[in-house]
Amino acid sequence: MITIQELLYNRGLNKHELIKLVRHKDARCSLYNKYLNDVDWFLSYQNSQAKPVFHNVKYIVSFIGEESCNSRFIGVYEITDVYENTEYDPESLINNRYVYSIVEKDGFDDLKERVVIKWNNPRAWHQWIKNDMEIIRID
Repeated sequence: MITIQELLYNRGLNKHELIKLVRHKDARCSLYNKYLNDVDWFLSYQNSQAKPVFHNVKYIVSFIGEESCNSRFIGVYEITDVYENTEYDPESLINNRYVYSIVEKDGFDDLKERVVIKWNNPRAWHQWIKNDMEIIRID
């Protein structure tokens, strides 16, 4: 079994940093279609959170949920800043209370949209990287 952690660490991701694995899935829209056709919208969705789930996190490793527990890798992002949005709309998909400034980390482009992992607990959409996730396939 090869894990996403092994793959990312072998590519230079520093395992001593605070890193979260994030699985985006939303019944209100197809996030993979949004990602493919309007990446700016998708990044706004990812960067805007109702709760401070990325506070004190250095990197997020981002996935989009597919059927069952499968999750497709879409990138590693460094969190550079956060601000509290006082004019947020609790009904909005992309206008939440906490807005994170995030920059995509180089070195993972050839893995984007290709690596599919088995997400251990689909109810927990964000987890610390210490939770090993098995690579199911590389398309």
